[in-house]
Amino acid sequence: MLLSLQNISLKSYAKNMETKLLDSINLDIDSGESVGLIGKTGSGKTMLAWTILDQLPMSDYIISGKIFYKSKNITDTRSNIKGRKVSMIFQNPTLSLNPIQTIGKQFSMILIKRFNKPKESTRKIVREWLRRVHLDNVSDIINRYPHELSGGQIQRVMIAIAVSVKPRLLIADEATTALDASLRKEILDLINKLRIEENISTLLISHDLLSIKQYCDKTAVMKLGRIIEFSQTDTLFKRPKEDYTKSLIRSLKPVKANISSKTKEKQIVCSIKNLHKSYIAKGSQNRALKNINLDIYKNETIGIVGESGSGKSTLAKTLLQIIHQDEGRITLHGDDGTIMDHHKPNIALSAVFQDSLGSLNPRMKTIQSLMEPLQVNGYRDSHDISNKLNDCVEKVGLDKKLLDRYPHMLSGGQRQQVSIARAIMQDPRLLILDEPTSALDIQSQEIILNLLKSLINDKKLTILLISHDLRIVMETVDRLAVLYQGEIIEEDEPYAIINKPKRAYTKNLINKDYNIL
Repeated sequence: MLLSLQNISLKSYAKNMETKLLDSINLDIDSGESVGLIGKTGSGKTMLAWTILDQLPMSDYIISGKIFYKSKNITDTRSNIKGRKVSMIFQNPTLSLNPIQTIGKQFSMILIKRFNKPKESTRKIVREWLRRVHLDNVSDIINRYPHELSGGQIQRVMIAIAVSVKPRLLIADEATTALDASLRKEILDLINKLRIEENISTLLISHDLLSIKQYCDKTAVMKLGRIIEFSQTDTLFKRPKEDYTKSLIRSLKPVKANISSKTKEKQIVCSIKNLHKSYIAKGSQNRALKNINLDIYKNETIGIVGESGSGKSTLAKTLLQIIHQDEGRITLHGDDGTIMDHHKPNIALSAVFQDSLGSLNPRMKTIQSLMEPLQVNGYRDSHDISNKLNDCVEKVGLDKKLLDRYPHMLSGGQRQQVSIARAIMQDPRLLILDEPTSALDIQSQEIILNLLKSLINDKKLTILLISHDLRIVMETVDRLAVLYQGEIIEEDEPYAIINKPKRAYTKNLINKDYNIL
């Protein structure tokens, strides 16, 4: 037995109120074994991983029970194995990287600390592992900073770092969330190959039940902080015992929220003309966006798809002016056709990002995060603020009991509800959604997407939806644009593209992700 959890319970305290997050968890992982962990958002999966790795501040949490590593009780000495014998790939990779250090420097420093090797010998190891996770142009990647990489590229860097230290147990918490279908398979194939070759055990935490079914020997099901079912994966998927497990398996059908407004209105909200953006690192230029031309119309939902690194997130950040374009123009139009100043915060543009935890201030309670955009933009009347707050909280279906909690005390789905409520506070002209459902289980995806449907109808929102998941996009957008190497290569109604793609790249993308051709 490599790792054994015996009667693990976890409690948190907020405002002198006790909340049980984990309840009597018992779980064994053998050497070389792959175990899957599934359950709805908020079931306790990530909390369990953090408990194993001693990642939680004990001032806020109380743990009971015992953790054994190779039959040795490590309950009080988990830090001795953290990052050495047990390594983890987090679902929010941007929080694991230093924003002011290059990828190569950070990777090398980790290897130096773990293996006490000279800096010169680590360079070769860094390059080798970045290639093994299928990152192109390694010489360019090692000289970039985290913000210059796409979400998928950052995730692959973190996978390379986690596996390079040769752990005995690798915990992957939604490790492929930010990746497109082809890269998901490549990364999971790589992790599985390393597991077999190096006799590494893996704990795969995922909402992607198909991946769990394919890559895991055993699967545990979590509900409300408890493991309610644990068996061989084939047995669990063929003959689930619990109704909860049965409902998860039934949810394998594609999401069909159909949030699109199907508008025929042609009033331009945002116009993008000849947009270019490049990143330069040590003399090497990478073209992230190339000649982007796109008009976004009032009350429509437009989708942007493409593989990891195609420029989707860069486009979103450029629209929001988080980064600035090298060439081109972005124009926002008011209802009267006048041009609006999109450089002013929270005036016309708002966004919901895939990293809901990183998007919220960890030192602010939920209610403070929601009130902040109102206060920044001149709301002073407490009655107006209260009414606006209550209206948005009600519209997103957020439990008011959560308003006093900090971001880390919320589930992924709850944080995304908060992010959406915060984004709509100022009634934006254009709402940008960058992978808003990527870290959520299928039921939570449906909740979020149906929430957006109601918001579209109630608030007449215009939405730019960026996603790796073509199945979701197909059921949510009026219009679809395909991004390849920073360039829009196709743009049409979604089913026109699906049924008759004009480019080989688009056809390949559909075959891998949507699987209908």
